[in-house]
Amino acid sequence: MTRSRVRQAYRGGNNGVPGWWLHFDYDEETVSSLKAYKHGSQRLWDEEKKRWWIAEDIAEQVAVLIPGLEAHLRQKALL
Repeated sequence: MTRSRVRQAYRGGNNGVPGWWLHFDYDEETVSSLKAYKHGSQRLWDEEKKRWWIAEDIAEQVAVLIPGLEAHLRQKALL
């Protein structure tokens, strides 16, 4: 199974919903898995900046799909 490695992950909301912005190399299986979440409001593709947003609610589940993301999720906010 091929999996994308996270290149960048940072906290950021989307319409007032807390979550994470993610940059990772394209992998069809990873993208298909992200699109499979039942509620589209839990994830968003930003075409202009080539990044995904995921809601805080599904971050731990997505960390299984994207190696390296778990380390970002465990970091405390700097400010």
